[in-house]
Amino acid sequence: MGGDIWSGQGLVVHGPATLNDTTVRGSVFLKGARFDVSSTMPSTEPALSASRLRVGGDLNCRNGFVAHGLIDLRDSRFGGSALFEGAELTALHGQPALNGNGVETGGALHMCGGFTAHGRVSLINVMVRSRVCLDDAALDAPAGESALSFLGSTTATVALRLRKAPAGVIDLRHSEIGLLEDDPEAWPTGMVLDGAVYDSPHPALPARERLPRWGSEPCT
Repeated sequence: MGGDIWSGQGLVVHGPATLNDTTVRGSVFLKGARFDVSSTMPSTEPALSASRLRVGGDLNCRNGFVAHGLIDLRDSRFGGSALFEGAELTALHGQPALNGNGVETGGALHMCGGFTAHGRVSLINVMVRSRVCLDDAALDAPAGESALSFLGSTTATVALRLRKAPAGVIDLRHSEIGLLEDDPEAWPTGMVLDGAVYDSPHPALPARERLPRWGSEPCT
């Protein structure tokens, strides 16, 4: 497609939607859209399957975007940013709420501004050239399970000033981060940093204040 994809405000899809292997030179606007596979068979299909999607501009899933079922963005490429501010994603049947493994963006990956994930957010081997933002996000995963998997990924900044402390584990193993921003009031119960490299954390607290919380839970 030489231009954009516009869903129009209020798009509702009952059943799986597919954009696999699609190339869009402009941007994809899904603002306020709702994708729901909770009542379809087989229910294991993604609500939105967009693996290997190529977008020259932004993927815009802001303004009340809702998904009941997996959002699958594996190995997609965005010239701009992937924007999920205020979105609400709900995982079904043990799948992640969002699978962004292998995604590359020329801009940011925003899951902030009221973003809520009921289930795991998987961002393995991701390259985000600007920042990954989860400020004011809620990661709703059970205690001891993975809330955010950011493994082997690279970005200039990760902003983790979450709306509340998640019960699930934040896993940053083998990631490369320039600036790690967080809020001690919302530190997760478990945070895994094995092999992670970051230039600096903010706020710049003494290690003795961070280590008891950051290393409190093993990854299983």
